[in-house]
Amino acid sequence: MTDNAEQSSQGQTSDKGLLLVAQACNALDFVLSATSNYLDSRDPLFVRLAGQGVALADSTEQSF
Repeated sequence: MTDNAEQSSQGQTSDKGLLLVAQACNALDFVLSATSNYLDSRDPLFVRLAGQGVALADSTEQSF
């Protein structure tokens, strides 16, 4: 099995599943960052941002 970079360099499209996993990882990183920022600042804005990140991760999971 070739990786996405190799497929791309050969003119093939990237693997959708791997791209979705990467997208979900980015969403979870966003959630963790927002949660950390909330713990540092106690600003409820970061709780709302974390909730939006969870929604994004859920949406990505449903695309699988």
